[in-house]
Amino acid sequence: TVRVARYLLQRSQGKNYIENFQTTLSARELGLTPEAVSRTLRHLKEAGLIEKKGRVVKILNPKQLKVLAGLESV
Repeated sequence: TVRVARYLLQRSQGKNYIENFQTTLSARELGLTPEAVSRTLRHLKEAGLIEKKGRVVKILNPKQLKVLAGLESV
């Protein structure tokens, strides 16, 4: 979860969304299986941190995602 959270924040480049997100490519870049990335994205979505529609990932709660990624304290 930490690796995926950091990856999403890096890919968003300070914006609250990522366009053209590909689970398979992201998994390869992270050294994870596509299933592991999909599962993590589902958990982040259920927690209200992100929204994913097609190839667009919208970051709904960037502060909490940064906390989860270990980039910011509570």
